[in-house]
Order: sequence, then C-alpha cells, then structure tokens
Amino acid sequence: MPPTRNAAVSQKAPVQSNIMNSLSEDEIVVVLNGKRAYTNPTVTGNKVTLAIADVRFTIVARDKAGSNLTIDSQGRVILNDSRTFVIDVSGLHKSATHSVWMYSEPQLLDSFTVPPFAKSVSKEIVVPKDADAGWHSVVLSGTSEIGDEFAASLRVSVPAEENMVLKIATSGWVWALLVGAVASALMLPSRSRSRRRKTA
Repeated sequence: MPPTRNAAVSQKAPVQSNIMNSLSEDEIVVVLNGKRAYTNPTVTGNKVTLAIADVRFTIVARDKAGSNLTIDSQGRVILNDSRTFVIDVSGLHKSATHSVWMYSEPQLLDSFTVPPFAKSVSKEIVVPKDADAGWHSVVLSGTSEIGDEFAASLRVSVPAEENMVLKIATSGWVWALLVGAVASALMLPSRSRSRRRKTA
C-alpha cells in the first residue's frame, strides 16, 4: 500500500501500530486488547460496518456535499476528489479520547470524545492533500464502553490529483495565449500582402 507523505503525527499512534503497519492491501482488521481479532465488514446501502465487542464502527460512503461514494465488492470505500467521508461510531467510552488514523505511516486525521448523553458520534473525515493516491487503512482507535482497548481498520482508496496536463489545458491564461496566437496567425497573411503591395 502506498505510504502517506509528510505524516504529521501530533499524538501517539495506537499501540497496535505494528499490526496495522503490516496490513496487506485487502485486509480489514480488528485488534482488541492488544490481540488481533477476525471479523468481516457488513455492507448495507452506502455504509460499511465493523462490529468490535460492543463498538460499531461505520464508514458512511458519502462526501461533504452529500454525494454517495462507491463501495467495492470487498467493502472498500472509493473516495472522490473531495477526499472526504463520514464515520459513525457507537459503543464508545464517554470519558476516553478516541482517534482516527490513516496508515501505512500513522497520520492522525481526527480525535474526539463522546458527549455525555450521546449514544453515537458522527464525524466528517478529510484525507490530507499530501496523501498519496491508492489504498489506505483508516483506523479507529479508542476504548469501548466496557473498557476494552481496540483498533479497527477499514479500507479507502484515495484518488490521484487531477491530471496536471488537464489543469494546465483548462487554465485561463492558456486560453488567453491560444487566442493571442490565433489572432497573430490570422494577421500574418494581411501583413505579408501589404508588404508585397509596397514593394510592387
């Protein structure tokens, strides 16, 4: 899986990072109290969900504009150019801090606590612009309501940046240059005719 560039880690990565860093491209993994557990995600509509003890970790395949994202046959979410998605989480400990990371290199995307009377939390997650295109693991790390420490990963595909040639070709100054070049080309024949007349 491609690494992220310039990973700015502002807090300690989950203790399970050695397991998370060894993931293959297709793995979706749960680590519970330091031990690897095995579970399969369920896909319902535009949601991919992992159940970890009493915690439910869901990636909602929806960008910040409300458009649905694609989920492939393995339960992996394919992001669009907005590089945003939504997570819904329930069953978290209310006095603990929970965090969302992106691997291969640990990069903190968000951290949060659960409001006192909330049963679940919904967060919009933004993938940094300097993240490489390709498959990444989005890892939720935290503590469940009953005190279990966990980390769970779901897979997302980050799109390549817009093709640079296309960016240049569609920029305003390129069109201005093209118009100028065409205008100059049209004026050349009339100039050459007027020179011929003068020499005659």
